[in-house]
Parts: sequence; structure tokens; C-alpha cells
Amino acid sequence: MPAHNPDVKYFGTEYGGYAVPVSMVEDGPVWSFGAGEDISFELLIARYFVTDVYICDPTPRAVSYCNRMINQERGLLGRVHFFPFGVWSETGTMRFFVPKNKDHCSHSIVNLQHTRDYFEAECLSPLDILERTGSESPAILKLNIEGAEYEVMRAIFDSTLDPKVICITFDELHTAIDGGADHRMTELTARFHQEGYEAIHAAGCKGTYARRSSPERNTS
Repeated sequence: MPAHNPDVKYFGTEYGGYAVPVSMVEDGPVWSFGAGEDISFELLIARYFVTDVYICDPTPRAVSYCNRMINQERGLLGRVHFFPFGVWSETGTMRFFVPKNKDHCSHSIVNLQHTRDYFEAECLSPLDILERTGSESPAILKLNIEGAEYEVMRAIFDSTLDPKVICITFDELHTAIDGGADHRMTELTARFHQEGYEAIHAAGCKGTYARRSSPERNTS
């Protein structure tokens, strides 16, 4: 974990929160992929930065929870927006596989826990989410999407989107899909560096990356 930085502020509960370098966040919305039943991060960010937050999660329990919590936050109505669809590299209908523990909320497109039951839901590519929501490119991007982070981050890096801060959960640090987990995580962290991001905070399975330079482009 990098040395303590007084500019880095933690928003949310220990389970659902992430650290953010507050001085790097200029005007711009926040996108949150994967809400589950904890949107403490999203609600606190909306208050602190007085900005629009767009939350996407098709999981039935998340849909019910998010709508209930947002409706209770009267002071944030109109700034926190919830959409019951998922995110993937392409737009289409995807299967979301259930967790082994039925008490848990999170489902996985990549079948992180190797289960058989699933539900189907609409998923949008990052650029289609931009169009569907009427948002601008995010200043902060949060992903907690049960192993789908590799594919979604590849799509974001290959798009015109340019988030300044990315908060991400590396789910394979606690639940590896297979023996290739270390390779996938190493590739993704290398891509962050290639795209000009620096790791500025890490705790458990969660990390925060901030843009420090322009992407490295192969000009040969």
C-alpha cells in the first residue's frame, strides 16, 4: 500500500467504500458499476463533490435496495441515478450466475464461483451507457463487478472515455476463477500503468488508480 497521502479521503463503509484523491477530481460525474446492497460510497461522493452519480446493477436485490436508499435521500434526489442494467464490453443480454452463498447479493457474468443457476439481464458497453444515461465521461469510475473487471476495463481503455480516478475491486484476490488469476491481474495492472494511471491506494481487494500522465502509445 502506498504511503499515507493526506489528499486521499476514504468514502463509505469498510465493505463498500473506496479511497479517492480529492484534489484530482474536477467537475464531472461518477459512474458506479456494481452496487449490491451497499451504496455508501456513491451517496457520500454525491454529497461531497455535489455531482451526478450514475449507478448500474441489474441484480434483483440490488435494484430493490438502491431504489429504496435513493428515495430516502431526499437531499440527493436528481443527483443520484440508478439503472437496472449491467456493464460489459458489448451491448447484449448476459447471464449473471448466482453466488454459492444464497445470502449474498453479488452475481457474476464470468461465473466467478462456478455455480449453475443464473438470471439474464441487459448489459451495455461503456460507450452505450454514456449514450443511454445522457452522462458525460466520468471523473470517477467505480467497478465492483465480480470478475468482469478485466473485460470492462479493456473496453474502457480502448474507448474515448477518460476517467481521472478509477476505484476497482480485484475479486480474484479472494476468489480465483482458475489458475490464470495472477496472470490476468498482472496484465490489468500493467495496462493501468500503460494508460498513465498510478496506484495511489490499496486495501484488501480494493485499489484506487489516478491518472498521472498521458497514455503510452506505440508509435513504431
